[in-house]
Amino acid sequence: MTQTQRRSPIALAARPEGRIGRDIDESAAERAAADLLVALGADLSEEGLRETPRRMAAAYGELLTPRPFRPTTFPNEEGYDELVVAREIPFHSLCMHHLLPFHGVAHIGYLPGERILGLSKFGRVVELFARDLQVQERLTGRSGTGCKSIWPPRESAWSWRRSICVCRFAACRSSARGPSPRPCMGSSGTTRGRARSF
Repeated sequence: MTQTQRRSPIALAARPEGRIGRDIDESAAERAAADLLVALGADLSEEGLRETPRRMAAAYGELLTPRPFRPTTFPNEEGYDELVVAREIPFHSLCMHHLLPFHGVAHIGYLPGERILGLSKFGRVVELFARDLQVQERLTGRSGTGCKSIWPPRESAWSWRRSICVCRFAACRSSARGPSPRPCMGSSGTTRGRARSF
């Protein structure tokens, strides 16, 4: 397999290093997956396991790579200043502690600034932040900060509710699974009250 690099299309302000997306060497990932399986006692000569290292590398590459998109925004010509809310947006992510998947739903509320985000793009924005190695608290914080690089609302709040984590370890079970609201960008008391309502 030739080396393949996947990169996210948007510079994520939420990532402190400021780089664009994540470089994934699928050839190296496939070799590492094979080594891991052998170390775990798997016989890669078995028919059902021969392609597993390649499938693992491809699966993790996909889970860590947001699809390219351009955020569609529109001028806020009417000066709309009420809370815009998008609820129950499904997401899938990877636990950064055990590399196991978890999924749930996200809720976004924001007060429009000069531009309004197209409703069809909320799911893509959620995917942009979820396709990474995450824990729920980190996911909440980085999405709230990073949304400023996509469309600058006056204020916003995010809530990520984890539905399930396949991890059975005590460390994973003890992590937060409920909603985690995150008011950001200097939210006023009024905005915090509005955000809690969703």
